[in-house]
Amino acid sequence: MPPTVFVYPADLGGNRVFNPNGFVPNTLPVTVNMLGDRMSVTVPASLRSFLATENNYVLKTVSSENNDVEGADMTVLRADGHYKFGDSPFKIDFGLRDGNRHSDYTGFSLLAPVYAGDGASDPNGCYVRWKAADVVLNGGGIAGACTAGDAQGYYRAGVLSAQNPSQLPGLIRNNMFQDSASGVRFYNLNPAAMDDPYAFQNALYPGEIWNVNPGATWRVDVNQASGYVQGDFAGDAGPLPFSGNVGVRFIRTRLHILQHAVGAAQPYGINSLDDGPIYSDRSFNDVLPTFNVAFDLTRQLMLRLAYSKNMQLLNLDQWGGSRQLFYGIDTGLPNGVFRVLGGNQSGNPSLDPWRSSNYDASLEYYAGRSTLVSLAYFYIDVKSFIVQGSTTVCNLPDTDGVVRNHCVSISGPTQGAGAGLHGAEFDVQQAFTFLPGFWSNFGAEANFTYSPSETGTDMAGHAIPFQDNSAEQANAILYFQNSVFQARVAGNYRSKRAVSQNFGGITGLEEYQAPTLYLDASASYNVTPQLALYVEGTNLTNEYEKYYLVWPNQVADTTHYERRFAVGVRANF
Repeated sequence: MPPTVFVYPADLGGNRVFNPNGFVPNTLPVTVNMLGDRMSVTVPASLRSFLATENNYVLKTVSSENNDVEGADMTVLRADGHYKFGDSPFKIDFGLRDGNRHSDYTGFSLLAPVYAGDGASDPNGCYVRWKAADVVLNGGGIAGACTAGDAQGYYRAGVLSAQNPSQLPGLIRNNMFQDSASGVRFYNLNPAAMDDPYAFQNALYPGEIWNVNPGATWRVDVNQASGYVQGDFAGDAGPLPFSGNVGVRFIRTRLHILQHAVGAAQPYGINSLDDGPIYSDRSFNDVLPTFNVAFDLTRQLMLRLAYSKNMQLLNLDQWGGSRQLFYGIDTGLPNGVFRVLGGNQSGNPSLDPWRSSNYDASLEYYAGRSTLVSLAYFYIDVKSFIVQGSTTVCNLPDTDGVVRNHCVSISGPTQGAGAGLHGAEFDVQQAFTFLPGFWSNFGAEANFTYSPSETGTDMAGHAIPFQDNSAEQANAILYFQNSVFQARVAGNYRSKRAVSQNFGGITGLEEYQAPTLYLDASASYNVTPQLALYVEGTNLTNEYEKYYLVWPNQVADTTHYERRFAVGVRANF
């Protein structure tokens, strides 16, 4: 039987020719240009005409995957106390806290039975996730798996596949619409038809059930017991008045992590079997001192010095998440095999939290009640941190259980240690209260931060900055505010930043985000003291986020969040 003829039961109309009006692969010159802000596509006239005709399209796949149910809660019991030494400036604050957090995540796909009583080896039908034209119901190399077919061969999992819109159910046929991009007109399915995803899937393939993904199912429980004591002080160092505080916080953290072992692969996109729970328990203690002092050098000039030791817990999914693999069909293998293409190791119970020691010094100049100019220097000694990276794995089985030594990239969070960040920040705030009348309600703020860093070198020999840190960041705000109306316009700039290391498992292939500049605005009007109307706009310049690999012209991808506007009412009771 020709490879483009797919076997279907006689009661469904018999065998179908897939995409009979289609083109032979790699015979049409299509140019994709990723330079500049927007990707552009150039296609020949024959393809333009083809795409503009609705019934030249055929359905290939229907599926519902990467669904999830999430839950989280927190309970906290704390007690705080204060002791003041008479009329002196000395005061002691102290307290105890016990907090419990929990987060759980269940990832699942939808499976539907096909060909029940119509050629399936299971009378209830073969359950499939990918109801697709290229999924052959031959068992997928899994012993004992459900199959479906007749004397001509095995059926395709997509009962509705290989049909054009006029042949499909009204849920699809009546919701097709024409759209365009880069001057090319094409047909698409109205997303409103999928507002209720389960109802949409179940209408096309009745009997949909949940299929939980063990690699995407976890629970993390965190208990933190802590206590702190802090003392406030003030005095004079010769002619210089000073004030500040010194304290220490002790935190005991306990983690209880539940993951699920990923078992044997299953056919037709069904999630791997759950090989049972994996429990991990960890605990660690942190002693976190802090010190702050401010000196009044003059009535207008202040010097601040600060030191603190810090610990920040990870996002709980970075501890609970497991490995998830991605598959794609390889039609070059007999009957087509879904081969592993890559994966994501979204969490690791062994990761340590963020820990750092922070040192700060700043000079603040108050020229008046409405003017502040400050210059600060900071140094952050990062003991442990998290970076996004990739590793190469070559021993993963495809869905038929066969290891073909196909090397793929597995991305996810990895442990970093021993990095330092330093820099300087300049800030100015000015309310224009010295102007007459209406103009006295205006004001402006601006700051600039310079923070160079280096954690290694990329393939081009360039320094790799600390991940997610930009060497240059700037913000500027112009605002108006009176008793009933407030408005502000803000610009935010950041230079390039490192996003992911060893992209695709290749050492030194660093992914960067190019410099960005965002412009946002907001305004609100107080109708009464309890009621306000507001409008907000973000990304007013329609900025694109551009990502590249080592060299700026080696484009990785572009993200566009478009302009967004919100109008609403705020009420206080």
